[in-house]
Amino acid sequence: MSPALVEHALSLIAATSIEAPARAARKRNELTRWRTMSPEHEAAYEEALRRWRFIGAMAPELRARFDEPLPAFPGSARKFRSRGALCVAAIVVFVTALFSWYLRQPSFNQSFESGIAQIAKLSLPDGTRVDLNAKSALRVTFYRDRRTVDFKGGEARFEVAADPSKTFQVTTGAGVVEVVGTIFTVRDRGNRVVVEVEQGRVRFVPSSPSAPPSSSVAANVYWRARTLL
Repeated sequence: MSPALVEHALSLIAATSIEAPARAARKRNELTRWRTMSPEHEAAYEEALRRWRFIGAMAPELRARFDEPLPAFPGSARKFRSRGALCVAAIVVFVTALFSWYLRQPSFNQSFESGIAQIAKLSLPDGTRVDLNAKSALRVTFYRDRRTVDFKGGEARFEVAADPSKTFQVTTGAGVVEVVGTIFTVRDRGNRVVVEVEQGRVRFVPSSPSAPPSSSVAANVYWRARTLL
């Protein structure tokens, strides 16, 4: 989705809320026409509306996080009517920056480790199940738009809960394994990384994408699967 389309839709949404009544009505008509121009425009509008509502819902919490008060959206945005187009542009920048900041904040962050003769069964907040073999360690961090695992070493079997809006990424010493929902095992005992897929498909992104296939990075990754992207 084009960020420029989302920002344009956001500017129209903001204008319908903060402009004088006559101009706001014109902006509403313009927004309606713009949405019907293409599926991409409609998708951009839905994303912009989601961000606009998010800021409105988060305003009290955000004000508590910062020393200086932040304007509440969209209700109190009407205070800015007199500033016209300049105010709309400022609001778009504010909402875009704040939403980007919000996405970077983890919603879950925890490390797990198993002992020499210990096997751990983990249940993650999204429904994903992880079987951690002996002498293994990893850190799980969930964000609003992705799920990440920093695999420290050992062996772990992942039964990933499907969520097309949030990819599931496992970072290993040789690269990143990326899936949406599948069952696979990652093993790294220090000599090479083994990825064994039981169900579904995965994608592997090497640590050095520009390296040739004969490089040590590619040679150290062993696949036991035929259903790879």
